[in-house]
Amino acid sequence: MKILQPLGILLLVFSSVLAIGQTAETSIGKFLMEAGFSVEQDQWRITSEHTSKASGVTHIRFLQMVDGFQVYGTESSLHISKAGTILSKRLQFVERESFHFSNSEAAIAPLQAVVAVAAHMNYQIVNPIKFLENKTLKPNEVWMSNGGISMRDIRAELAYVLTDENTFKLIWEVEIRPLDDEHWWVFQ
Repeated sequence: MKILQPLGILLLVFSSVLAIGQTAETSIGKFLMEAGFSVEQDQWRITSEHTSKASGVTHIRFLQMVDGFQVYGTESSLHISKAGTILSKRLQFVERESFHFSNSEAAIAPLQAVVAVAAHMNYQIVNPIKFLENKTLKPNEVWMSNGGISMRDIRAELAYVLTDENTFKLIWEVEIRPLDDEHWWVFQ
């Protein structure tokens, strides 16, 4: 009996987390539909979700996706009360008809992006950086060995960034955790 009780508690917590996630997806879908955007899940991605213990307000942050790529510059948010009322909203999406792409391929390879980041941060690559094919989980991402500059393997992911000229530029987002363990850098 004592063994089953903790399992029951874990199941309740897990079920509660799923309900919050489903509510977030439903809320975003409704919000996007009202604004005239696609509600298809492959057109947006939740980047963070948090419910305040003090107020009960759920804060959801999400961004637009284009052809499977995240689009930086389209970060949006919804803030929903315990009762399900939208308290605040911000939508930075761009209409599909307005898309202007400045390139169809990234200007540099992922390894070049890592070397550029290392040079910019004055990190000295002391070990060869190798691609880790068994670690790649998404078609737009690659993993590389740490090169002696990161506490963990280095991730690079293709993404679009919305430029000041209102065009989409394909870039590599590089994630490095420096050896000092004081920062976690994500470069675009």
